Amino acid sequence: MLKFTLVHLLLLTFFAAVAAAAITHPTELWATSLYTAMLLALMVAIVAALVSSGPRRAFFTGFAVFGATYFLLVSGPFAATVGEELLTTRSLKWVGAKLAAKNLVPELKPAEGEQPAEFWLDASDSATVQVWDVRTGQQLTAGTPGAAQQRFLRIGQSLWVFLWALVGGWAGSGLFAAAGRNRSAESQPPGVKASDSAEPAAAKTG
Repeated sequence: MLKFTLVHLLLLTFFAAVAAAAITHPTELWATSLYTAMLLALMVAIVAALVSSGPRRAFFTGFAVFGATYFLLVSGPFAATVGEELLTTRSLKWVGAKLAAKNLVPELKPAEGEQPAEFWLDASDSATVQVWDVRTGQQLTAGTPGAAQQRFLRIGQSLWVFLWALVGGWAGSGLFAAAGRNRSAESQPPGVKASDSAEPAAAKTG
């Protein structure tokens, strides 16, 4: 049975906070940072699975296998076929498109007592939209909707790798514990329970 400790709860809280910050502000820095952290976590898990033993090895093996498998499906040679058909990828693209449409042009309202500003929309490049305040010359928004969606997709897929890796780690730990219980049951003589075999030993020590 899997047990959650305070450390696990703190790690999950930290992961949720980072995920929320990255998704709501999908910048290039967030995309690159999470991608790097995800690759580092997978490499550390592979090494840990090789040098560990027992439950730790089971956890890190599941972590590496699940995480690396999902990573290869969404960014490897299968990305254009299998990766595109995954529900996770489709949901990320749908949410990314909604956020891009919402945040493409900010709400441009003048402050109280000010005259509405005049704006110049630069769409000379069909893939780029830039809004400038004519009075101040300040660029209000710039970028490509496609680029923003790609950053969101990279962030989302990195987070999904982490989640699937954790699922794999917990699955590995659970399977290891179940296999240990089965081996213990098989090693007992027929009709003898593990609790029964422990009673003589307890009486002897007493």
